[in-house]
Amino acid sequence: MTPEWKALVLAELEKRGKDIPWLAEQIGISRSAGYKMFAVDSEGNMVQTGSADVPTICELLDLPPPLVANPAVTDTKDGRIMELVRHAGDDLKDGVIAFLSAALKR
Repeated sequence: MTPEWKALVLAELEKRGKDIPWLAEQIGISRSAGYKMFAVDSEGNMVQTGSADVPTICELLDLPPPLVANPAVTDTKDGRIMELVRHAGDDLKDGVIAFLSAALKR
């Protein structure tokens, strides 16, 4: 959930005269989980988080899903790897993930 999308959700709730506890109830989560979805950092900025409830919120409020911009790939090797993996089958992708995870210890 991008900060921009969260702001859109909050604006839509305000427009409808609703609040975070109402949203939480509608999507079947606790109030505290609802507030946690819209947490802010120490500077008051909304933080980007993920939630399996995003599609439900989009449907409930008739909003588009949040889009996260992907940074441009400037390294030619990274670009080539991405190009090759994009055309690989799932088994090969799983193998690449396993290999890189082991090699990078991640």
